[in-house]
Amino acid sequence: MSNDELLKKIRELYQQNAETNAQYMSLWTEEILFSWRWWVSVVLTIAPWVIWAIFRKRGSTLRLLSIGFFTMFLTAWMDFIGVDLGYWYYPVDAIPFAPSYIPYDFCLFPVLIMTLLQFKPRISPYWKAAFFAIFNSFVSEPLLEFLEFYEELRWSPMYSLPIYFAIYLLASWLYHRRSYNL
Repeated sequence: MSNDELLKKIRELYQQNAETNAQYMSLWTEEILFSWRWWVSVVLTIAPWVIWAIFRKRGSTLRLLSIGFFTMFLTAWMDFIGVDLGYWYYPVDAIPFAPSYIPYDFCLFPVLIMTLLQFKPRISPYWKAAFFAIFNSFVSEPLLEFLEFYEELRWSPMYSLPIYFAIYLLASWLYHRRSYNL
């Protein structure tokens, strides 16, 4: 295939993608926007941050937020990959422009990690990672699927378990780094 043919084929695929996105945007506007699932998604996007802002450990705000943003980046990136590979998808979201579930990747997930990091700091990070992984794999994911916010295609909560465990341990390790001490 010549370079011109390659570029033409890529352009065609991007045009198909743009057309699909336009169709999804129309569907989202007509059927999802202002539905009960949309309102739940909006609440799940805002409420965790409001609750965290009220109850956070004030002296650790910057450190916790840096871990929260790291977690957002990591989980959204992994979610984009999973959606693009066809492992799962999200039929409902607060906004239609991202392949990940915004309330989960950008709100619930990082806020739960930040809360666990500041709650009972003497508990082993391995116990907290186990709780985090089990809760998200066997409670959050099935609940989101039951409520039809999430649809597994070629995925199982068992696959998520070690990933969630590793994400929490990495976040905990970064949070406890001495480099935060100025």
